[in-house]
Amino acid sequence: MSKKEEEKPARNDGSYALDMENKKMSVTTTTGQHSVLFEDIASTSYNLVKGGPSAELTNPPVLWGAIAAIFLGFIIGGDVAPFLVVGGIIALFFAFTNKEKEWENVTVETRGGKRVTYSVDVGEGKVDMNAIEEARRK
Repeated sequence: MSKKEEEKPARNDGSYALDMENKKMSVTTTTGQHSVLFEDIASTSYNLVKGGPSAELTNPPVLWGAIAAIFLGFIIGGDVAPFLVVGGIIALFFAFTNKEKEWENVTVETRGGKRVTYSVDVGEGKVDMNAIEEARRK
């Protein structure tokens, strides 16, 4: 029996705008724009989401050293060249690390059951949720 690979969630970057005059909020995401009246908001929430890992440059000096070693290996030639090239290739692996991406999803749910979700950086979810709740109360 084969084990199914879990699909990692995708980030849906977005932002919100509060229209106090018309008592509504607009949420703009990568998938479109949504407007919700304050009186129709049933709840707001945020949660931490972990996405799939991706290679990220964490040590730029090692990267430049690896590139220089590979380049010099081809330029210099001779008996030292293979060591420089192989050493440069090995050093490339130390310049990058796999990091799991993290973000927060802010969800606004209406009384009708519609959910509008957008993604923000870690730590911004609570700020957005509190701002929306504060605007609703005014």
